[in-house]
Amino acid sequence: MLLLLTCVSNPLLAADRLSAIESVVALRFAVSDLEAADLQQRLQSKLRQPLLFDTRTSEEFAVSHLPEAMRIDADTTPAAFIARFGTLLPGQELVFYCSVGMRSASLASQLEATLLQHGVRSVRNLRGGIFRWQASGYPMFNSEGQTDAVHPYNRRWGKLVPAGGRISTRPVPPKTEGQP
Repeated sequence: MLLLLTCVSNPLLAADRLSAIESVVALRFAVSDLEAADLQQRLQSKLRQPLLFDTRTSEEFAVSHLPEAMRIDADTTPAAFIARFGTLLPGQELVFYCSVGMRSASLASQLEATLLQHGVRSVRNLRGGIFRWQASGYPMFNSEGQTDAVHPYNRRWGKLVPAGGRISTRPVPPKTEGQP
């Protein structure tokens, strides 16, 4: 954890803090990474789409999320995950993400063995999370449609949003019936 805090705070790493965090996450968790460009390519292909799981809070998810992503709690147990998503899993590739990849890598690594036993083809973590996704210019959505904003998680982690990335902590209200 000290290494992570150093990566976030160190002014010498300001230009590439997110890359430093990505490296720490990859070393700390055994789950396979998936680069943002590779995921975007898969989402645009005509082949079977991976299932996306957003492990951020509901407030973060409300600001923006990847297309078709399903939000789950970062502390979801294997049994609870199987109970909720079990029928969708056989033969699927699952991709987990959060802000920078820490929470999602932790959950994915805890769930991986159980998921593979339930017929999942692969379990991956989005390298750099939604911050890297945003920095790459790939589409994000909220209840109002496409957005370019991302929730910073907190002030310290918000420093990892690459230069030019738009930050918003204001959740978008859900659409109600009769609204456009």
